[in-house]
Amino acid sequence: MQTCELENIFLAAEDKGFPKPTLRTESFVFSLAPRTGKNPGTIYVTDRVTKIYLGKIKNNWFWPSRDYQDSPQTREHILSVMQAPRGEAVKYGVQTGQCSICGRGLTNKISIFNKIGPICAEKMGWPIEYPPEEVLDLDMI
Repeated sequence: MQTCELENIFLAAEDKGFPKPTLRTESFVFSLAPRTGKNPGTIYVTDRVTKIYLGKIKNNWFWPSRDYQDSPQTREHILSVMQAPRGEAVKYGVQTGQCSICGRGLTNKISIFNKIGPICAEKMGWPIEYPPEEVLDLDMI
């Protein structure tokens, strides 16, 4: 059985002092429930556009809410985020030009190159890649 990489990353980020990890994707927003709430360590899934609560992820399992509309594409997308959150974060950055963690625009060369803000990537424990120097020097011409 696959482990839920999203749970691992969110809990590690919280342990490092990132109080409320969030991940935006094309269709959903994944957010960690507060440790002091009813569902500590649970990841809530909401529709990104309608803000409707769709369910929760806990112990490597997605528990749908009554408002969840099942389809193969929806299941595939949620499973993909659970297994490869960074890949989904990068897809969101490519699609929107925004950081999938904080929602801010990707404006500096490092964030544009990574498709995620470097501060957010660090908070999530993801490595930051640096563009070749010639890309960094283009503004100096």
